[in-house]
Amino acid sequence: SLLLAQLQDIPVEHRGAAFVCTVALVSEELELSFTGIWSGHIALEAAGEGGFGYDPVFVPEGFSMTAAELDPEVKNSMSHRFLAMQQMAAYLEKNA
Repeated sequence: SLLLAQLQDIPVEHRGAAFVCTVALVSEELELSFTGIWSGHIALEAAGEGGFGYDPVFVPEGFSMTAAELDPEVKNSMSHRFLAMQQMAAYLEKNA
């Protein structure tokens, strides 16, 4: 991939990366946003068949495999999208 080619001379410890998702909750009374950040790094080579986009080259913090190699249930329980939606759900539960 172009990304891996551009990073070929960069060691793993300097390949920090993150997926970021922000969701908005908007009504006539309020405008709120909730942001989830899934930190990790870019792998030396692509691996895995699951997911899409950068999943085959993104290694989540605390893991040695790429997001594309993770079981979908594991991935979905920690992804940037999940974290943002979890924050919004907590807000809605507290303020319903």
